[in-house]
Amino acid sequence: MVSKIYYMSKKGIDMQAATELLTDVNISLKCNDSNNLENNLNIKELEHSVFNFKKSKSPGIDGIPAEWYQKF
Repeated sequence: MVSKIYYMSKKGIDMQAATELLTDVNISLKCNDSNNLENNLNIKELEHSVFNFKKSKSPGIDGIPAEWYQKF
């Protein structure tokens, strides 16, 4: 979430409005989901994710296409 706010601030988003909006969000993860996020990734999970990216799309803000990750 912090990285998205940082990215938005570089794009000219009204940070005060974004902060006010996020202060009213009262969503939390279930304990099991939270614990799963703390686990290390294994190679099978990583491969599954990378090879299920949409073709000719960038999975992040860096603009690197999915095919690059699949190749290297």
